[in-house]
Amino acid sequence: MLSSGDALADCETFYPASRNKTAVVRFAIDLDPGAVLARADEARQAHGLPARFFFLPNQFWIHKNHRLVVEALKYIEQIGALGSLPPIILTGRTTDPRDPTLFKRMMELAEAHRLGSHFRHLGLIPYDDVVALIGAADYLLNPSHFEGWSTTVEEAKSLGTPMLLSDIPLHREQAPESLFFAPDSAEALAQRLLEAGQRPRLARDSVSVLQGRQQMRRRDYAAALLALFENARGVTP
Repeated sequence: MLSSGDALADCETFYPASRNKTAVVRFAIDLDPGAVLARADEARQAHGLPARFFFLPNQFWIHKNHRLVVEALKYIEQIGALGSLPPIILTGRTTDPRDPTLFKRMMELAEAHRLGSHFRHLGLIPYDDVVALIGAADYLLNPSHFEGWSTTVEEAKSLGTPMLLSDIPLHREQAPESLFFAPDSAEALAQRLLEAGQRPRLARDSVSVLQGRQQMRRRDYAAALLALFENARGVTP
């Protein structure tokens, strides 16, 4: 069982014997948009955040590509536009066994270029606050080089939060209506941040519309999972 068509392509490339023995089941999350959005502003104020911000709730793991964000902010500062940009707020674990000093280096790099006000890490906060801040944010930001099926993207979809995503096949598959940037181009991300930050905050769909879409995603997930189980035991739908 694989979480995306992109993962299926990788599986069949690296494990050719798996062909015709796999199934794609794109998961959906159990989240009530109404309940989360009802406390979004409360969570924003509790963490001392401004009315407008970008939110990057990825773990500090090397493939999550935080360095690109710092480099994009450096570019924006160099052209004199940092003051007009909403800050980028981060959460998540700060340890990566593959690169134990990554978090320390990224925070030091941001401070060295006087970017601390726009690259602010809240630490590891409760999950309820994470999803509430996704709902409060202007945009969810995900610069990752690789995803299997991003949970934060699913959360943003459920809450109607616009997204700025790295242009990787998985993100195109999972959230095709997002704004994309090349995952290795700081200038491309900088331009997207400036475009998004300088336009008015986008209107969100109503809670009832969001709830309806969320129910459809969950039904599709359940149907795909059931079809997989029936196929595994030889039942023809």
